Amino acid sequence: MSGAAALGLGAIAAPFKSEAAEKFSAETVPAERLFKNMKGKHRMLFDAAGFRSGAALTWASTFLATNNETGVPDAELNVVVILRSAAMGMSLNDKMWEKYKLGELYKIEDPTSKAPAVRNLFSNVKTEELLEPSMGIDALQKRGVIVCVCQKALRGNSEHIAEKQGLKADDVHLDLLANILPDIHLVPSGVWASGRAQENGCAYTYAG
Repeated sequence: MSGAAALGLGAIAAPFKSEAAEKFSAETVPAERLFKNMKGKHRMLFDAAGFRSGAALTWASTFLATNNETGVPDAELNVVVILRSAAMGMSLNDKMWEKYKLGELYKIEDPTSKAPAVRNLFSNVKTEELLEPSMGIDALQKRGVIVCVCQKALRGNSEHIAEKQGLKADDVHLDLLANILPDIHLVPSGVWASGRAQENGCAYTYAG
């Protein structure tokens, strides 16, 4: 598969024959259980295939805020954010952003340095990043938002990174798997998670 295809069509990349991939099936159970245990009256899914300046996170935060403003507490709300295709980069820690030059790869500019980002600007957000820190992944998770990352996208993007930097795709894949942000749930694919979330009452919103 070419690098360009891997980046844009990571959801259909062929699986690697790796120990991490073989163990993955056991990791699908917690995500499915989370969806089945959602109790909120109002449930929303935001599906992100690209960064779009963190639109999925902004919209998730807006969904929570505007429901609160109309008298609905967080306890009655469920939100799922799915990071797939290129958007899987939002799931990775700062170490991966620096090591693999993800800001350069995905054309994400640090608003302070005006250079390609060398840290994840979508978690532990500073005041000049996104619209406000409350829209960061970590802040949303504290409010009960379920964030999932597509395993197929991780594989496809690993191929793309490896091709660009002269590395082994399997090695990159294992590295990315080991450096997903805390409490982000690895799912078999973004479309798998989208289907399961909708089966459990989430309305669907495509976040770009």
